[in-house]
Amino acid sequence: MIRFGRDVFVDTQRYAKKYVGNGLNCVNCHLDAGRRANSAPLWAAYVAYPAFMEKNLRVDTLAQRIELCFRFSMN
Repeated sequence: MIRFGRDVFVDTQRYAKKYVGNGLNCVNCHLDAGRRANSAPLWAAYVAYPAFMEKNLRVDTLAQRIELCFRFSMN
């Protein structure tokens, strides 16, 4: 599951194309596979959630935040 999750993250167009409305992969924004500082890193994102999101004015879990990324940023 961990390898598959990394594969989806790195090659989103191959593994999750039906959920993406454009030609982006997650790594287009989350550089160096989500590890590069100051480029939306994910290596420790789980500790920041649940968090209040100004965009939708509610408290979201990490899973909800990822869903929002697919729904809005990648479509």
